[in-house]
Amino acid sequence: MGDLIKGNILLLSNSALSALTSLGAFLYIWLNLKTKPMKRILLAALMIGTHFATAQEEIDTYEMSRFEKEPYVKYRNPSASRDVIPNEHLINWNVPVILCEGLFDAIAIKRNAIPLLGKNIQSSLMKKIVTSVVDKIYIALDRDAIKQALKFCERLMAEGKEVYLVDLQDKDPSEMGFENFTKLIQTTLPLTYYDLMEQKLAI
Repeated sequence: MGDLIKGNILLLSNSALSALTSLGAFLYIWLNLKTKPMKRILLAALMIGTHFATAQEEIDTYEMSRFEKEPYVKYRNPSASRDVIPNEHLINWNVPVILCEGLFDAIAIKRNAIPLLGKNIQSSLMKKIVTSVVDKIYIALDRDAIKQALKFCERLMAEGKEVYLVDLQDKDPSEMGFENFTKLIQTTLPLTYYDLMEQKLAI
């Protein structure tokens, strides 16, 4: 594992990427990376399969900072299409799926969480959810995305899915942490059409 880290250079082979699905392996490398930029590169590599990156390069990917040339720009969108299913290789479509906004939210949730990389469900992800056997969907978006969340709830309910609209109480899952978020979804009830109408009228 130590061979994966060479000074300011992070080398990730296909086998290394597969190995990093292990939490222990991820934490080992995470703790040995000395800079935040390198940690961001590791996260991006896990998500889209980047095999080589250095702290000096400008990384064109999701959830990445232009940390050298524009240090005050936290995030920037890539020029490529966003119509992808992030973390698809980690998702079990036979059990409930959780939709959240960002990558760090998905990391905090840990279990079967798909980051939307924003507030919209892209067509590829919507198609996958609708055609899969998964029957329970948890939607955990910020309150400023309530309109989008309710639209997704209505669409998925119409497709026969059991939908849970998680009230984040003005906190992101990454701020709540795994235990608090887990307790929250365990007390969240399935959304009914009556609940849906009430939520729409309250906006």
